[in-house]
This record gives sequence, C-alpha cells and structure tokens, in this order.
Amino acid sequence: MDPQRIPFRDLVRYFLRLGLLGFGGPVALVGQMERALVGEKKWLTKDEMREGIAVCQSLPGPLAIQVGIWISYIRGVPEDACARFHALDALLSESRLRVLAKALSG
Repeated sequence: MDPQRIPFRDLVRYFLRLGLLGFGGPVALVGQMERALVGEKKWLTKDEMREGIAVCQSLPGPLAIQVGIWISYIRGVPEDACARFHALDALLSESRLRVLAKALSG
C-alpha cells in the first residue's frame, strides 16, 4: 500500500496550530498529536504512531519535535522534510524570542 502523502502546507498548518495552541511538555504534545492525527485526521494508523513514538524516544532532543519530524518524513516530502521542519522551528523560535524581548524591555 502506498503511504498517504500530506501536502506540506497542511503539515505546516497543523504544526503551527499545535505550537501556538497546545500546551504541556513534549509527552503531552505527542498525546495531542496522536489524538488529532490518528483519531481525527486519519493521517496515521495507531501502529504507525506508536512505532514513531518508540523510535523517537531513543533519539536526543524533545520528543514532540522528533515525532513531528518523523511524521513530516513519512507523510510529507521525505527528501527535505527535516530541513523544512528545522527551518520553520528556527523561524518560529526566533519570532517568539523577539516578542518576549520586546515585552520584557518595556
């Protein structure tokens, strides 16, 4: 069976929404991802999600980011999913830091 490809813009839209509205630690965010991507959107099967979580737990770094990269890799465009995801993460992190710095500086 050919795996379902998700348009990159849909992946970005989902992860932007998760990043802006989701709260909790990496494990809580992974739970939210599983509920949305397996239960609601049907982008992944339960077995695929569990396999991804198991693999990502052995990697360094926050679990939610690793799972997000894995989902982008298997359902997005594998050749550049990691580069796109990291670029987006860096852009959003920098934007959040600028807003925080401006708020703290008065």
